[in-house]
Amino acid sequence: MKGNTRQLLSMIFVFTVIAVAYTCRILGKFDIGGVYTNYIRSALYLLLFAWWGFTIDRRIIQKQVLHCLRLTALLMLLWLVLRTLKYHVVTGVTAARYVWYLYYLPMLFLPLLGVYIALLLGKPEEYRLPGRARLLAIIPAVLFLLVITNDLHQQAFAFDSGVPGKPDNYSYSHGPVYFCCLGWMVVCMFFSLILL
Repeated sequence: MKGNTRQLLSMIFVFTVIAVAYTCRILGKFDIGGVYTNYIRSALYLLLFAWWGFTIDRRIIQKQVLHCLRLTALLMLLWLVLRTLKYHVVTGVTAARYVWYLYYLPMLFLPLLGVYIALLLGKPEEYRLPGRARLLAIIPAVLFLLVITNDLHQQAFAFDSGVPGKPDNYSYSHGPVYFCCLGWMVVCMFFSLILL
């Protein structure tokens, strides 16, 4: 009975936090509460992902799956922190652009972790990923390096003015590196779903 009560309380907690976060979003759309509603919403989402990351330790036995899920929680927290910084804290055009580029760290590695988890599910506790699967991490690492150095080559995002940040970051087109990133994410997600 204690387990069921704990699970019910956890579900009530999660749904309450989601409802409050959604309420903050609605209030923010109508400019009620100023920037504080956005800060509260971001903090609530950070709390949810941190709580989820904390609870997986009690539910996952396979150590490599546990490590992948911990990394997943950390990357989701990183993405939320970066999003909060970009939209609510950072005011400089260049800093905002680099925070935007940093989005691609979690965006490129989360699908890879999905592939790893799909490969690990159903395997014995002591099972380790083969070396070939670990080598897949090179692809998102290279793609991330290309995105973070975009100002040098503009192959991920080509700015209409020719100079990043002049006059703003909003006039740009997507380059081949962006489409490689998108392809990587889609292929990983489909592969994970098919394998699952």
